[in-house]
Amino acid sequence: MDISKVAIIAAPTREPCATIKPGSNIARIFTPTLLILFQCQQLLREALRVSYIHAYWSARIVFQASQIIAGLVCIILGSVQYGVGALGWTIWQTRSAKRWRKKIAFEFVALMLGSGGNAVCLILFWPGWWILAMLVLTTRLCFG
Repeated sequence: MDISKVAIIAAPTREPCATIKPGSNIARIFTPTLLILFQCQQLLREALRVSYIHAYWSARIVFQASQIIAGLVCIILGSVQYGVGALGWTIWQTRSAKRWRKKIAFEFVALMLGSGGNAVCLILFWPGWWILAMLVLTTRLCFG
């Protein structure tokens, strides 16, 4: 390679300048458009700010209202539950319900014990066994 044909790259000696000059037509053309865009951006920002504030307060109001409604529903359901419980207890204590419960208990015992069950219950739970046990205990203590 021949060095005589190679150009030496040197730093530029002139100051860099902007490509758009202050008196340029481009700046004059885009200035009104940029102002309109800036105003639209400000309007949009303000509209969003107002809508955010509105959404915040709406959410707070709905939350408070839901808490009040939930409290009222709990009070009403508690009263209803108390009333239903009192009604059930009243029905449970009526004469016909007692008769019905007695019949059901008798049928259940008869089913479980069967035909020979009555004799077994009588032998096991006869009150005379206590008297006999006391006699045996007394006899042992007295006569050794």
